[in-house]
Amino acid sequence: TTSEIKKTNSEIINIYHGLSRIEDSFRITKSDLVGRPVYVWCNHSIATSKLEGNFRVSPRDFAGTEFIVKYLLHKILLLKVSYFRLESTRFENVIGMWYNSVMKDILKEFCADGFELVPKAVECGARRIELCKNLEVGGVTPDVSVIMKCVDYCAPLGVETATMVRPRGGNFVYNTAEKTQMSNLLEIAIQAKSEAVVLGALTQTLQLDVEFLEHLVVQNDNRADLVFHMAFDEVLMSGQKQAFTAVDTLVQLGFKRILTHGGSPHKTVMENADVLNRLIDYASDSITILPGGGITTKNLVQLSQMINSKEFHGTRIVF
Repeated sequence: TTSEIKKTNSEIINIYHGLSRIEDSFRITKSDLVGRPVYVWCNHSIATSKLEGNFRVSPRDFAGTEFIVKYLLHKILLLKVSYFRLESTRFENVIGMWYNSVMKDILKEFCADGFELVPKAVECGARRIELCKNLEVGGVTPDVSVIMKCVDYCAPLGVETATMVRPRGGNFVYNTAEKTQMSNLLEIAIQAKSEAVVLGALTQTLQLDVEFLEHLVVQNDNRADLVFHMAFDEVLMSGQKQAFTAVDTLVQLGFKRILTHGGSPHKTVMENADVLNRLIDYASDSITILPGGGITTKNLVQLSQMINSKEFHGTRIVF
């Protein structure tokens, strides 16, 4: 019954509230699904089809079995097809299996303010750590002792440490002294055996500071993967053409990833999903577009269905 499901699965419903909504009536009609692309989960596999008015997608094949229909409005309903009504049997297990099937290939990058929460993040499924300090100003380079501690902990577990290389908070336009400081910080991060370094620099016109980036690339000398951070969003907000040009430049410089919110920080990552997908399509396999900013355990599943990425970044992405 409605009350039984709400009582026994309230925690699950709360966790997935951004993805599914269970209505009091638990009613669904054929007209709700006709002509909509849907994903059918059954027997540990996912098939895609379109339900026609007469349900020729062979409900008889699934009669009496539980499965999940996920259609465009991102609602999830557990149906018993022979009756087209909601069944509570094994609700928790099926949701769990569906979640695992969706998330098994997703790489979750946890943005850490120091080392304190890194062990918990790894335990909860983070496969990469972006290591910073002072996240209240957007993150700057942590102390070398913290970098070494993180690398020593994560490397044996197969978890990568990507260290932020940033001398201060604020904008991404740096003077000569700050550029010298960034070079020094880059060397510290590499010497501490960071597998990746996260950096970025812009000109006064909010385009890539190519000359300085070239200097950092030469200094790095392929010792760590290069990641361009959310300074990219400043370029993106100046226009799609400029953003695509920046992607091409970063590819030529040898960058592996671009961390981006998809545009304005005043919009949610869901609102920026179309922009992110255009960037991903444009970048193709030449560089990874890493969505970040506002991604949490509560919306990650839904975002993984909206954004064509297998990697996501956030401070609340695993707990």
